[in-house]
Amino acid sequence: MLVSVARTSRPPGRPSGGSVTQTPDRPRVVVAARSFLEAAFRELASLHVLPRSRYEPWIRIGRNVGGSTVFNRQEFRDLDSALRMAFPDRFADDSIDPAQYFAFSLLQGSVARATELGEPYDVDAPSVSQSIEELLTILESSMDLVCGVRLVSHIHSDRVLESLASFRIVPISKSTSAKLEISEKLDGLIPGARPLVEEAKPFLFTASKALVVSRGEYRDFFTGVPSITEQFDAFVSALRLATGATAQNVLQISGQPYFVHPFGPYLETYPYKGSLLVERSITLNSALDAGISGLAERVAGLTAEAEGFNSTVALALRRFNRSYETEAWQDRVVDLTIGFEAALMGAKLGEEVTLRLRTRAAQLLACESDPPVHIYEDVGQIYGLRSDIVHGNPITSHTLKDRFKRIAACREGSSLPVQIELCVDRLRDLLRRAILTRLFLAEGLANGWPLSGRSDVEPQLLSDRTKQEWREHWQGQLISLGLEQAAIPASAPTIR
Repeated sequence: MLVSVARTSRPPGRPSGGSVTQTPDRPRVVVAARSFLEAAFRELASLHVLPRSRYEPWIRIGRNVGGSTVFNRQEFRDLDSALRMAFPDRFADDSIDPAQYFAFSLLQGSVARATELGEPYDVDAPSVSQSIEELLTILESSMDLVCGVRLVSHIHSDRVLESLASFRIVPISKSTSAKLEISEKLDGLIPGARPLVEEAKPFLFTASKALVVSRGEYRDFFTGVPSITEQFDAFVSALRLATGATAQNVLQISGQPYFVHPFGPYLETYPYKGSLLVERSITLNSALDAGISGLAERVAGLTAEAEGFNSTVALALRRFNRSYETEAWQDRVVDLTIGFEAALMGAKLGEEVTLRLRTRAAQLLACESDPPVHIYEDVGQIYGLRSDIVHGNPITSHTLKDRFKRIAACREGSSLPVQIELCVDRLRDLLRRAILTRLFLAEGLANGWPLSGRSDVEPQLLSDRTKQEWREHWQGQLISLGLEQAAIPASAPTIR
């Protein structure tokens, strides 16, 4: 069943937060807006652009109507002039914030709102009055309310989560009509989003997916969108690090939660691979709030600090995340091994890189379910495969199967494509724990391992006491955040 969002309950303007100062020229703007809409409705009806279908309520310049039909009318110029006089500071630099954007968005929003509510295209209709009031409230507010929604695969919740790491999680049902449900819910959150989603045609093969929603007030719309995008990136990174989920970004819609929206909505799509041979879905719940929030804050801080110095851990995180987007398995192996070296070796690699990397990984990442000897052997085999890839050595099905026999996670007897994906999954999980190790060894320890600076930690690891202290510290920090499962190998994936 599709989930409908009642539009009549959405109040115009912003929630409390940004200051709102009413302009004394409100009556003049209202008169000009009504005159413009009355003329525009009449003109659009004569061109058979109106009435609209409730399945396609939005009009777009260049597609449904020519720009001259609207922009050349005297009523449009009168409204443009009224807006400039009422809000001189807002429209001081016309190249940045043209008044025409707001005038045309009023027409778009009025048509769409009247269509969806089944009201006539008449300036006396309640929906038209609501749209004019919405326009004025937006212009009178000192802040822009920005809404972002990202569709993420392989995550699910049994119900809507109102606050998980400051995001709202809206689950999508596992039905054949999921695409229609996504469009419906997105359009309820950001009016006008549905046409963009339908044109993007995301092919959703995975059973689990959810919408991650963020709303906030910003100095302006174009400051808010990059900020929300960074928050989404940190959140998805934290989910991947905490759970090992094969969560993929599918698309993101950024806009404003109004019918009258001069900015947006905008669509961004991601390299989404759809159904995976080896995948790991997770169910989100409120118990993860503190842990994911804390981890997302650290990820965001790491990303911000990376601009100030050459952070090898930030590089490791970038390669970790890129492995979710790259198609060729060889590229993913190379990306993940680069990330593994960056996380556990630092900037100065020196000699005997593979031996030192195997040793550090075995000493720092080991746990009861993943003993040091298994880590040491698996890293050696994977790095042998990486060497074959980067040096152009012949790779045959025989050599791959022979190598995978020595990696328990690759499940001998599985098909070769599945074994390859299991190998990638094993390497990604080791890098996941390596990044967590570095994040938490950099805090709360007098003799820890800072994110920048010292990379030679062999003297510390020669001490059994220090080695045990480091391992217990980073794993204990995760336990204190309620993410104890993040310190051990991720749950067994599903084989498709």
